Amino acid sequence: MDIQRLKSEFDREGYTRMEGFMNPNEISEIDGALSRYLKEVVPTLEKHKALYDTIDGEPVLKQLVDMHNLDSYFHDLVHSEKMKGIASDLLGESAVPRNVEYFYKAPQRGTPTPPHQDGYYFCLKPNHALTLWLALVDCDEGNGCLNYVRASHLGEIHGHGDSGVVGFSQGLQGVEWTEEEVAHMRLRVGDLLAHHSKTIHFANGNKSDRPRKALGFIYF
Repeated sequence: MDIQRLKSEFDREGYTRMEGFMNPNEISEIDGALSRYLKEVVPTLEKHKALYDTIDGEPVLKQLVDMHNLDSYFHDLVHSEKMKGIASDLLGESAVPRNVEYFYKAPQRGTPTPPHQDGYYFCLKPNHALTLWLALVDCDEGNGCLNYVRASHLGEIHGHGDSGVVGFSQGLQGVEWTEEEVAHMRLRVGDLLAHHSKTIHFANGNKSDRPRKALGFIYF
């Protein structure tokens, strides 16, 4: 990887993309660990560790949090040199792992993710952190790919208010942008995104017949 190019794009745009960051064997291993986690760990979790949408009267899994503190595999993954190393390179300082999350949008039923800045939730001073977002399936506009507002990290943390959305309770308020400012992040399985804690981002609902699955790794 061209770290200098990735760092330059991250600093300029507030995000960067690494194609094929995880190879098929690595993705297969992660998928296996995730399947085990869903089967063995999720049924034991407190309700704030596993978040569900209610769709047509049925609970549908949407998000898992704090996975690194609940399972040794995900602890080791977020602390691995491969993940922590790229986070440190992009932040320009030694990155400290803070969270591992799972994001799921069910086929035909996955709900939109409201525009927000992760840094609003982090409450850091200075607000300098990032999220690595690993695609576990192909992602596009149909199943709810991430959308970034270019260079929005160069501004401030804006006001947020109640969004009514499970897992993303606070949404951006009073900020506008044009379609030309939005980057739609179409990904293949194994691709990795990185975005700054102040980067505005959002995702549409899943209107396709395909799931949208990703892991998020947060570093301060």
